[in-house]
Amino acid sequence: MKVLRGISNFFKNIFTPIGGFFKRKYAGLWTLTVMQLKDKLNFSFKADKKGALTKLILYIVLFVVVTAAISIVFTLMNKLSVFGTFAGVPISVFNLFFITMTLLSIVSCTAKLTNSLYFSKDNLVLLSYPVKPSIVFLSKLLVFYLLELIKSIIYLIPMFLAYGIVFKFSIWYFPWVILMFFLIALIPVAIASVISIPYMLVKMFLTKRPFLQDMAMLVLLIALTAVLFYFINMIPENLHFIMNWNSIYCPALVDFANQFEMWLYPLYCVSALTIGATVENDSPALISKVFTANSGFYLLGLIGSLAILLALAYLLAKPLFYKIAVKPFEYNKKIIFHNFARSKSKIKSSYIDAFVPVDGYELNSRQLIELRIKFEKALNELVKNEEIFKKNKVSTKRILSLLKRQLNMDFMVVNVEEFVEKYKIGYFVETRNEVNHLVLARSIGMTNVECYDPNYLKKQNETKTAFLSALWKDILLDIRTPGSIVSNYTLFIITPIAIALLNKLFASINTSFMGVGLTIMFNILIICLIPLSSNVIFASIYSREGESAYLLKAAPVNYIKMLTTKLVIRGVIVTLSILVTCILYKYYASDFTQKFIKPSMLFIGIACLYIGHLIWSAELDYMNPQDRLYSETGEGNITNPNETISTVLAFVVTAIFTFISYFFIKENIMNAFYKIALVGFVFLAARIALFLLKIKGYRTSRGERGRD
Repeated sequence: MKVLRGISNFFKNIFTPIGGFFKRKYAGLWTLTVMQLKDKLNFSFKADKKGALTKLILYIVLFVVVTAAISIVFTLMNKLSVFGTFAGVPISVFNLFFITMTLLSIVSCTAKLTNSLYFSKDNLVLLSYPVKPSIVFLSKLLVFYLLELIKSIIYLIPMFLAYGIVFKFSIWYFPWVILMFFLIALIPVAIASVISIPYMLVKMFLTKRPFLQDMAMLVLLIALTAVLFYFINMIPENLHFIMNWNSIYCPALVDFANQFEMWLYPLYCVSALTIGATVENDSPALISKVFTANSGFYLLGLIGSLAILLALAYLLAKPLFYKIAVKPFEYNKKIIFHNFARSKSKIKSSYIDAFVPVDGYELNSRQLIELRIKFEKALNELVKNEEIFKKNKVSTKRILSLLKRQLNMDFMVVNVEEFVEKYKIGYFVETRNEVNHLVLARSIGMTNVECYDPNYLKKQNETKTAFLSALWKDILLDIRTPGSIVSNYTLFIITPIAIALLNKLFASINTSFMGVGLTIMFNILIICLIPLSSNVIFASIYSREGESAYLLKAAPVNYIKMLTTKLVIRGVIVTLSILVTCILYKYYASDFTQKFIKPSMLFIGIACLYIGHLIWSAELDYMNPQDRLYSETGEGNITNPNETISTVLAFVVTAIFTFISYFFIKENIMNAFYKIALVGFVFLAARIALFLLKIKGYRTSRGERGRD
């Protein structure tokens, strides 16, 4: 006991001064880190000891289950000799998964860390605490490091442990893997902290230019789609995947994995340091040591690289973080000044004398603000109602009369130089392209005047019908919503890609045993299931308005039309996707089924089915609204029963429609597609009729007898 107490005191005497130094040097770092981490993980022993303990146990169970599952997969691969002549699972293939997951972690961490450092709203709160900005910066890096460590514990560490368990690595391998991941988890954070600087600059540039941002994203998505179709078209006609696996595909996979290691050699070195493998080892069965001759060099290289990256982040990203955090770029307002005092000729050609209120130079600051608001409103009315400013000749007397009548106060005329020196507010008549404009001006100094010109404002909206106005509003909201282009394009392209890939695989193998009916049935199943599953969003389309949902009922217009506008945008996108899919199906279908397909009839049937289910999903939300729940809880924390029902209906309707289609095809394939179109049309007509009847009945029962 005395020996243990002595050892304890020895370590206490060593680490207490070190702990005290860090406590003084980085006061508040751990507090800020725990506070931010608690918000991200919703995990706190103080707030909810039982809930936190339950989550901790679930994490441990998940760790054990994932490790066991991966071990079973590796065991089956080894027993079945999946990699043929390569014993077990080749290290190069294992490294392929590890490197790929690390790259994905770097990409994900870069995006999230950039938002947290430079664009997060909590920066203003955190920087108001009595800590140095460097502590706030380090706390954010530490939060992401801990998150990456948790992610590694759930996904990556089980993979390494399972690899060692199945192929009987040394007992020292397992604690070494756990220790190594304290460094490996730092790799995405260290790289992301440096990459975040150019990423942030690009994001700021594109955020200020939303049209350019949308176009760049659209071009990227189109390029990615082209690459996917390129690889789909590369699938050979005679695949024989299973037959040629050991002779062609397995060696090609291992060769690609070896090349991939060389392309990303630093990450390969990290894996080699963790496993203890060398480049010469082709099989994990040959590994008998945790450490190799290169382990020391790899470890020093990893620690040195991480130190350099973190030092760069501290020297470069920290000052940039503080600068942007205290001065958000999105709130900066660009003021345009018209410089007119460079020459007398420019003054005379650009401005006619100033019209100023009598005794305007005696105004105090409050009176000046009130007068400026009043002058801006008057200016808009004058420009809107008077034609005199559109003529080439302007009458000074006429302008004075208009201003006096509009503002009920006396004005006088002064020259430009006198206005700049003496007066604080007034009007100019400015000439551009031989057209005169009345301009509101405020004195700034001897050279510049800030001008307000309503002719610079955007063109007034044209009068639209209530339906078109609501539709245009929804289109603008959808365009301006971050990520809308990605989600809409994904909705549009995912079904065509799935059908192209499915039929290319059908064409590359012998599917004659399935028959025409089954191959067409599988295609109908996919074409229906993906679009109908996407309708889950319509099961909360009205409730997502939250506290603003009542505006739909308060609008003094046709209520059904207002409800319908919210269904148009995505409905049109997915309907066009179905059209493209049916055309591609005809193109990619194998020779023995191609002649039977009628794309136009198939499109009518499936499009009607999709729109009918869309209306059904919206009806679920209307009949059982969850708007109060969305307004109180927030969109990300809700399990909406309507969405669950919509998903179940998507599967049920797809299954029934596919079975009916198969029955028609089996009975008479020549007329089957006409019957499929008829079934879809009947389903759509029924759903529209029920939608209208339920809305009118529900509104009447609640006393909402507005215009219908």
